[in-house]
Amino acid sequence: VEVHRTFMAMIESLAAGPPVAHRLVADARRGALIESIAAPGWRGGALLGIGPEGGWIERELETFAAHGFDQVRLGDAILRVESAVAVAVAQLELLGRLLKEGKPCRPLIA
Repeated sequence: VEVHRTFMAMIESLAAGPPVAHRLVADARRGALIESIAAPGWRGGALLGIGPEGGWIERELETFAAHGFDQVRLGDAILRVESAVAVAVAQLELLGRLLKEGKPCRPLIA
């Protein structure tokens, strides 16, 4: 977990950092459910942008997209940042285990 004081400092840090297999940005208003972005053979680490309270502004989402991030949702509920971090880590961990075992990943609730 890394906390960045400014959005642009975070983006610059990502550009200078090592490559990551999957770049994701959580947005409660739009995006696919996180399990829908995983396909059989989905491997490697994931980098997930979460925050701030109140959500990302359109310009920030556009900047994420320009840096190769896919928008995902963690569910229907709008979560506080500290809850979203725990939910995201748990979902990614479960997703990784299911894919490793070759089990299908699909939403249980439509």
